[in-house]
Amino acid sequence: VPDSSELKIAVSGFVTDDGHAVAKLFLPKDDVLKKGRWEISEVIKGGQATLTFHALPSGDYAVVVFHDANNNGEIDHNFIGLPKGSLGFSNEFSISLTSGFPRFDKLRFTHGVTPQTIFIKVGR
Repeated sequence: VPDSSELKIAVSGFVTDDGHAVAKLFLPKDDVLKKGRWEISEVIKGGQATLTFHALPSGDYAVVVFHDANNNGEIDHNFIGLPKGSLGFSNEFSISLTSGFPRFDKLRFTHGVTPQTIFIKVGR
């Protein structure tokens, strides 16, 4: 695909190696709280995982990574609706009382025609 390249997402901070790391990739106007436009998973080794999107067209994207410890393909929530597992976001976003919920514009990064690696640290 012309004007495309590989995007690697290097993720660290997983508490256990159970299950898989899942990366959800979004385009502008997508709701980053929903299912990703593209989703890939990878095994976790030593609290880390590298997920690769091949031949990704140039453009603006957002990434949400989560620890799918029980391999159900979903972000599990506790009884008050907060995520149970580890989460990470592109653009160094983290959920806090001041940051609010993740939105595409808060997670946005630009992917170009050269291979790129972004680093995400997951947390609770």
